[in-house]
Order: sequence, then structure tokens, then C-alpha cells
Amino acid sequence: PLRRQQVHPSGAVLGVPSAPEPSRPPSTADVTRAYIDEHPSIRDALQEDIVNFAFLARKIQTERGLRNEEAIEIALRRYQQEVRRQTPDTERVLQVLRDSRLEVHNRVALVRIKEDWQVLDRLYQIGRGLLPELKRRGVFQIYQGTRALTILCEDDLLSVLLEAIPPKNVLDVERGL
Repeated sequence: PLRRQQVHPSGAVLGVPSAPEPSRPPSTADVTRAYIDEHPSIRDALQEDIVNFAFLARKIQTERGLRNEEAIEIALRRYQQEVRRQTPDTERVLQVLRDSRLEVHNRVALVRIKEDWQVLDRLYQIGRGLLPELKRRGVFQIYQGTRALTILCEDDLLSVLLEAIPPKNVLDVERGL
């Protein structure tokens, strides 16, 4: 059914249903970029400029059913320029590691307890009492969460710690970490 057309002062035609725009298929460049993004090792090779473009273009052409190998190769070269401008992920990871301090401990335990100020005071007393020994060899750290305290300590300090905490306050104990 035809509708009566009205023209808005801006020139737009009102009252006419708009036809949906036909979706265009992805371009060769779009398909090529998607392929590279799905294969991080190829992306790294592009970044390092160690790619046989003709071979890779044929591979993408075969796997993705594209027609024009030359267009794929051009898309690869253009995408390489874009990739080389970006900071590589490995460089960002290495920078994070350079800026980090890492400690590794074994034979430790985690104790989660209900937050209670009396228990927290006992934990501080235990920590102060163990301080000379901890400086020499150990781990004793208290983390305060929103609803619980988490204590990271040496496995062999666990018995001293659990004696000071009422059993009703202990939520979880993990040993041998």
C-alpha cells in the first residue's frame, strides 16, 4: 500500500517506509585483518617483518575462499604497517615485569577468619612476638577484606596461629601451598 508522502521543511520525505540497507560482504582487507587477528603468531611475524607475503596471501586465499591474491597481499602489507606502529604485547608484558617485584614462597598456609577486632589484636601480638624469627626466615602477612581476614604464614607457624584464634572464627585453612 502506498502512503501519502509529506515533505518536512528540511527536505526529508516523511511517511515512506525506508527499505533496509543491504549488508555488504566483508572486503578482502577485512577478511585478511580478521585472519591475522585470529593467528597471533602470524601477527608477530608481520611485526618482525619475517613473512613471505605471497605465500601467506595464497594461504589466506585458499582458507577463506577469496579470489584476488594480489589484493590480499596489498592488505597484508598495509596491515603490517598498522601492526608495526602498535606496541607489541610482549613488550608491554616485559615492561610490567620490569616494574614489578615478585616473591615466591613455598610451604605456606592461608587461613581465612571472620573479622573480629579481638582476634585481629591477637594476630598483631603473635606477629610482634614472632618478628625476630620472621625476619630470619618466614612469612606472616595479614590481609583485611570486607568480611574476613586472610593470613598468609609459614606452614610450621600454623599451629601457633590456630591456638590463638577461636575455632568459631576460622572459616578456612589451606596448607602446603
